[in-house]
Amino acid sequence: RKVNRRIEERELWEIEREKKLILGGRMGLEEAPYIADHPVFTVSKMANVILEEKKQAVEEKLKPKMNKTVDYDQMRSETGLEREDDQDSMIELDAEELERARKLWEIEQKIEEGQIFTQEQYEKIKYEAPLVKKLRSVESLAEMYQLAEEIVGPVVHNKNKKRQG
Repeated sequence: RKVNRRIEERELWEIEREKKLILGGRMGLEEAPYIADHPVFTVSKMANVILEEKKQAVEEKLKPKMNKTVDYDQMRSETGLEREDDQDSMIELDAEELERARKLWEIEQKIEEGQIFTQEQYEKIKYEAPLVKKLRSVESLAEMYQLAEEIVGPVVHNKNKKRQG
């Protein structure tokens, strides 16, 4: 009798140990199929399915969007700036992409009207003193201070002079 009781206790202990190993992720459920129908594992399977779905949904949101080429004619028709009957050239744009495309189109219009400079035009008219250009390429701090003094002039600190303000 004692031996049978010890064997039963040992079997129960072993089953509990396997449950803990499975729940801890150290052992697969397929290694102990006789306890696969236990309510704890049924709930665990359902929870894992839900968690996996949530994980996939988050991963889908984090995937970078494929850049869509914007058809300006189509964009104009969708924004009401111009009406066209040609429905074949339309692609689906979400609101964010449509807004971005509209802003690009407005910038293009302002450039054509001369209200905004292109990058090339800006580079032509932008003046930068040679010493300032040289300052951008200097690597050491001492050289930066030396060039800064050449550009601005020496910095004079007057400790005796009181601040007025």
